[in-house]
Amino acid sequence: MQLRAIVVVFAFVFALDAGCKRAPPKEELASNERRPLPVPAPDGLLAELVIPHPDRTWEMVRPSVGGSPLVPSSPAVFLVDVLGLPVSAIEQLDLVVPVVGAVVVLHDQVATVAGIHLKDGLRFIELVTSPSGKFTKGETRDGVTLLGPSAAKGDPGKSPAGEGALAYAVSGNYLVVAQSAESVQTFAPYVSRSLPARPPPPEDVVASAGHAALAGPVIERLKKFWDSWKQDREAEDLAMRTKHGGSAPDFGDPAQALADIDAKAAKFFAILGDLDEARLAVTVEPKGPDRGMSLRALVTMKPVSEAGPAGQEIATMPVAGAEPLLSLPASVAVALLIRDTAELRDQSSLAQVEAISKVLGGRLESEDKTKIESAFHSWSKGRGDWLTAGPVWAGPTRAAILRGAVADPAELGRGTTAMLKLLSVKAIAEPLSNWVGDMKLSGIGAASSAADGVVQTVHVVRRPPKVQLRRERDKPAQNDAFDIVWSIGKEVFSGAAGLDAKGAYASLQRDASKTLAQDPFVTRTVERLGPNISFALMIDTARLAETGRTEPDGSALLVTYGKDRRNQAWFEIDVPSGVITNYASLFGVGR
Repeated sequence: MQLRAIVVVFAFVFALDAGCKRAPPKEELASNERRPLPVPAPDGLLAELVIPHPDRTWEMVRPSVGGSPLVPSSPAVFLVDVLGLPVSAIEQLDLVVPVVGAVVVLHDQVATVAGIHLKDGLRFIELVTSPSGKFTKGETRDGVTLLGPSAAKGDPGKSPAGEGALAYAVSGNYLVVAQSAESVQTFAPYVSRSLPARPPPPEDVVASAGHAALAGPVIERLKKFWDSWKQDREAEDLAMRTKHGGSAPDFGDPAQALADIDAKAAKFFAILGDLDEARLAVTVEPKGPDRGMSLRALVTMKPVSEAGPAGQEIATMPVAGAEPLLSLPASVAVALLIRDTAELRDQSSLAQVEAISKVLGGRLESEDKTKIESAFHSWSKGRGDWLTAGPVWAGPTRAAILRGAVADPAELGRGTTAMLKLLSVKAIAEPLSNWVGDMKLSGIGAASSAADGVVQTVHVVRRPPKVQLRRERDKPAQNDAFDIVWSIGKEVFSGAAGLDAKGAYASLQRDASKTLAQDPFVTRTVERLGPNISFALMIDTARLAETGRTEPDGSALLVTYGKDRRNQAWFEIDVPSGVITNYASLFGVGR
């Protein structure tokens, strides 16, 4: 039922008739003048939906999925199949007017209620309830007329829309569709009378949730989901301990790990409940003379006040430009950028040490805990305010790279060496040998020599883990060997790890002739976002899939997170049309 609801909502978004551009007749204007007054938001409202320009959105989106027969040139044909409407009634869909809707919760079930404007509600009822109309007219209450399915010929009781059919009603000049007659009857007045009275937003698709919904039913459902997941993991841990006679787990303590995650979840719920509004806006950027079409999904989060959990979290978020991401080699398949401050690094370091200490439990000696504290302290103190990372994915080269700002070269040198030496700590080495394998490092120099800008190389030999996955038991055990290469300068440090670590490290030192800055879509997006980015993630879909495809705007999508000048947090996904087309082809669309 939920899947069908999602399909219908997206059908409303992308399958609206582009040929209905006409001035409203006088009869409709008179009807609008007599439009009933808006009603208050009903209980159970989670989010509101609006598609301001459905016809324009369809015209721009359809070419990005190839324009195949599976994506009809006339969206009305698609709606006939999805909604089970008679063909004669399609002309009544007034697709120039915004499509509106709401996500609601009724009897602990989430439902979607959507409203499509009609040229004439009464005429629509006549058409769909005619002998060939597939529907029968039900009761009318509070201006909402329910429409019931007529029995299909040869199969009494079958809905015209098939199994799992939706419920329909006409409220004023709106066709309202939901997952049950009760949902339609309860929420149709709000969808058809209140939502249309608001000015349409400038974007192509908008969904928004207010404080009452975020702090109430949204958090309530998320907490139920989290509690259920946590209980399942705790039951699994208890079953494993019982199976092995109550012995400690092979790798850390899952109960302590869950407790740490639970604390983070509680913080997330506190921030979510302190938001005044969360808003998702999808914008289709049309094709230009120097760029292709693209899709932008932007989530903005406005705190109730600067003093609350959300306001404080956003206020302490460091932001700047994403230029360090653009300086990574063009051969990376995934690129990550994070920004922080000295204070945030100190807090994170303490939290990580505490979490590791709890997870390792009784395995950790006091001396070893001191080593972990020292390593994390030096690493966080030596690092600067930005860090980039990603896997190099070019031909046979497979390696992970790391580059970041330096605050204290000597401290970072000590931290890097100390981090590598943690692999020999018994409390860490034993669990790793069970699941990852024994790690034998050679070539670790003195910490004092690791911060003078000289290239450092450590050779690592990994023996097969003691615990073999079922699918790996039939394969002959093999030892893996790889290198870790790095250098620390006064302002920037660089490193790589993998079978071809030296080649990947070299790609970080070369002239900026082949970097992500040469990707037009990524560069254009970074420049548009400006100095407001705290986190960025680039994913090159073609390089990951090893398709070798070249698109005018590249094959990389960008995920970013930051804040604006009004202290609103935002989360954005930017996708070029080429990526959309490629993914559509995976489902047989556009071929």
